[in-house]
Amino acid sequence: MSVPVWVEQQNGKFTATVLGAPEVRAEGETKDAAVAAVRARLAERSLAGELVFVDVESKGLLALAGRFKDDPVAQEMWDEVVREAYRYRDELKAREFPE
Repeated sequence: MSVPVWVEQQNGKFTATVLGAPEVRAEGETKDAAVAAVRARLAERSLAGELVFVDVESKGLLALAGRFKDDPVAQEMWDEVVREAYRYRDELKAREFPE
């Protein structure tokens, strides 16, 4: 499993922090030492718990994502919206740069 770790140097020491879990951090004299120390902390924590994934019901506009992907009527409506947007863009462009 890969985990994003932020490493920064301050006052001559390096600090490695797991992104999204600021309580999981370690310091070291070098970047490699800090990363190794935070890796060890993660290994300890992985023995004490379990990583699980949960599904969350989408709300609002996000709930519509993919809902109409196989609907030909919705696809035709969307295609018409896109055609109209391009027509409008081309009309504005023609006004701005007449031939």
